[in-house]
Amino acid sequence: MPDFSVLAPAEFMAWVNRAGRQELIEALCSLGEKDRKRFAKEAAAAHQEVRKAEGAMWRYDLALAATAGWTEVRKIGRGLARWSNLRDGTHEDLVTIIAARKPDWAGKYVERELEVESTQWPAVRRLIREGACPRPASDEYIRKMISTHAAGWTRDDRELTLLERLRADPGLFEYEIWRIFEIDPAEGTLFPSDEASWNGKNSWGGTLIELAAEGAIDRTRLLQATHETLRRGIQAKDTAFHLRLIERLAPTSDERAALGDVYLDLLGHRADPVVRFALASCETLVKERTLAPRTVLERIAPALQREKKGPVEAALKLIRRIVKNDRSLAQEAARVAAEALRHPDSGIHEKALDLLEALGAPEVAGEYAEHIAPSQRARVATPAAASDGIDVDGVIARARALDPEHRSRFGIEPLLAALESGEDLPRHVPSEHVPRLGREEEVRPIADFTELVETLLFVIEGRPEALDIERALDGFSRLGANRPADHRDRTAALLKSVQTPPTGFSDWSMAAEVVKTMVVAWGGKVSQPRTHGTPEAFLALRAQEIVRRVAGGRSAPTLALPTHGPWIDPRRLVERLQEYARTGTRAGKLDLVQALLRLAPEHREEALRAAEGLPGEEGMAVRYALGGGLPVMPGVAGFTAFLAHSVKSFFSRSEIGPPGADGPVWRAAAHAYSPFADDVRYQWSVRTHKQAWTKTVDYFIEIQMPPARDVDPEWPLSLFPCKGQRWITGSAVDAQHRATIHPIDPTPTLIAGIHAFVDRMFRPASAMTATAAYLRWLLDPHAPVGELAELAVALALVTQDADARTMAVDVAIALIGDGRLRGDELGRVYARLWAMEGFLKLGRVAAVVEPIARESRVHQVACARLLEELLAAMQPPAPKDVHHLLGAYRELLAGVNRGCDPRLTALLTSIGGSGKTPKLAREILAMDGSRTADAAVTAQILETRLNLAG
Repeated sequence: MPDFSVLAPAEFMAWVNRAGRQELIEALCSLGEKDRKRFAKEAAAAHQEVRKAEGAMWRYDLALAATAGWTEVRKIGRGLARWSNLRDGTHEDLVTIIAARKPDWAGKYVERELEVESTQWPAVRRLIREGACPRPASDEYIRKMISTHAAGWTRDDRELTLLERLRADPGLFEYEIWRIFEIDPAEGTLFPSDEASWNGKNSWGGTLIELAAEGAIDRTRLLQATHETLRRGIQAKDTAFHLRLIERLAPTSDERAALGDVYLDLLGHRADPVVRFALASCETLVKERTLAPRTVLERIAPALQREKKGPVEAALKLIRRIVKNDRSLAQEAARVAAEALRHPDSGIHEKALDLLEALGAPEVAGEYAEHIAPSQRARVATPAAASDGIDVDGVIARARALDPEHRSRFGIEPLLAALESGEDLPRHVPSEHVPRLGREEEVRPIADFTELVETLLFVIEGRPEALDIERALDGFSRLGANRPADHRDRTAALLKSVQTPPTGFSDWSMAAEVVKTMVVAWGGKVSQPRTHGTPEAFLALRAQEIVRRVAGGRSAPTLALPTHGPWIDPRRLVERLQEYARTGTRAGKLDLVQALLRLAPEHREEALRAAEGLPGEEGMAVRYALGGGLPVMPGVAGFTAFLAHSVKSFFSRSEIGPPGADGPVWRAAAHAYSPFADDVRYQWSVRTHKQAWTKTVDYFIEIQMPPARDVDPEWPLSLFPCKGQRWITGSAVDAQHRATIHPIDPTPTLIAGIHAFVDRMFRPASAMTATAAYLRWLLDPHAPVGELAELAVALALVTQDADARTMAVDVAIALIGDGRLRGDELGRVYARLWAMEGFLKLGRVAAVVEPIARESRVHQVACARLLEELLAAMQPPAPKDVHHLLGAYRELLAGVNRGCDPRLTALLTSIGGSGKTPKLAREILAMDGSRTADAAVTAQILETRLNLAG
């Protein structure tokens, strides 16, 4: 062994390269702190060079571990976890060297190893076992013990079972094993995914039971620890593991009796399987007379308040057994059992009322009458209070007193006619002339350079709204050309942000990427956002117009900045164009296109008068959009040619305006003048694709939008159609911003939303797939509802994405409440979807009907219509899961005193037998309520529209 005190660093590394393995290890362990520090820099440099050359690493790993300071080690890009990626046996040598260093260094090594994914548990455990460092208190120490023990870590011990590995380290039984039941991985799991089998040699559940059976760990403590984990509500995703462990341990009567208080606490657990386990355990203890029945009654209320039916049914069953054993508890049990009447399921109400009658206390249900399902209300001693009626004559009088033009604008006239003639409810079709500006908050432009920088940074890094995008474009256009002297310092963070690779939300916002390219251009670089074939391609071209203007030193407000919500006050647009004319600034073509598409219906006559002096083609297009008519060309011949040209192409709106005119500008003017003139009809169908390698079926919605038009990046309404894919990505801000492109009719934006809902039909919500954002604009009571909106809402109501479902319920309530949907439209959509085998789950349809129907009588009738259309599409024999629909339908008919749809007679009479489904079918057929038009429903919607009219 050399004398290290006289070796230069380079000589030290030369010796490391030639020393024998055992000699090297002994020498490195004996190094003093002074020599370690002297050799550290050379060892780190040699380690880095060898790594780059991908040479043999083990000598350099050992030398680095023996000499480097902790700060130097952390600079090594591959980290400590890679040190052990060597030939067999090297990690043992590495631990030997680390153990020879100061204890704080070994502790830092252990801490670092526990941070990385490929932790070397044997190295960590040996250092702790040999006392080289204290035992870590972190949860990660236990998590890594579980995962690495289950998988094995060397070639030899992978052949051993988990039980054999644990026996080889009995020190784990004193502390580490019990910490398994104390840590909480929050949203993650603690045990491997294959733990459910319990049959493998590496099963933790089976191994713990074996250790308890042979006395290596205390059985009583294991039972208590498992129950305590459940009682604390931790390790939520491993709940099934703990329940299975208790089941396999098979507690004795004495062991169960000792855990009685735990079972009572578990009656309020957040997981239904645990509640059902607690109920079963309490039932056993009551039967064994080791748990007081009255105590159970005092603690069982949380189980009766569960959302799912299973625990509630089990709780009612337990109450029945308690009273069977002790009749003196009947009245007390009845008061407790009545809480189940708050549950939304009618089947639970039936079972609860059966129990109350058996207990001799049916009168208790009277206190809950308002919660009881319509089909069960006749059994309640005190009937539910009648809902507030509506004064039909008073509503008609209010409608008659309204100005005729106002009645026409807000859809009052058709409802009034239906009420007076006794006809069924007409569907409301929103008018293009409804005022918009007074219902929206006024948009405030960016005030100064500081706010501009802050807004740009927020759009790029934050979670902006659609109007933040437009305010950023306008602020950049007005303030970007006249930067203050200290602009470099004030924009440093912004420029750094756009140069940093995107992460998180910005990865999925194409609109934010467009803003980023503006900022990049501001810094003198050229960049193109990834917007090809999307509506953001039009946004990118608009941004390029602004960038060119700013680069030329010209400041001007954007024409397309909304003034109120997504809308532009026509008077403000004329003012902006007048300012352009005064300053000699040329309007951006695409900026004008976007501005015209956002024109609000109000103040057009006033704006038209002010626009008389606007020069050029832009002035003619604006005047046409405001209702000024087509421009007259000089001379009779010229006018005749222009008129023929315009009439020929009017229906496609492709060439409105003089021959040779700017197509997109005149198209936009035509849409502003008459947004619904096209009467576009969409067609859709469902197709499937079977994945060969997964044996799963993918579903796609195909949407056709005639007439076919060429995609033109300068005409945004041509950029919406897209094909369904297996994986849909996108951001909420993009969906919101697209809805502001043509706010009077954002229907085309739903195409991408429909594909997103199909993508999430059998998958939960994803941050990479926007869903709910596509539906938000339908909450506007004046938004049009056509085929795409019906399909989008129907899909969103039954998708697995919880965000989409919640938004869809709100949207459906709004659409039905203001008359834009009757309910049967959604039923016909579901009928078409149900025809595609495996796509539509009837249980999901029934589940979503309940929260909608709860809103009002109008919504109950609409939901009944929905179910009738879906059921009418079914031919005998009925599908096995039809009972979901029949249960919901029975409650709706009972709630509004409506008779069964005659179209369903054949289907219902075909359902024979004595089970739940035949019983529901017979009850529905026996209902004899009215099938005539419901005047109260029509009057309620009329009242809603009167309120909207002000």
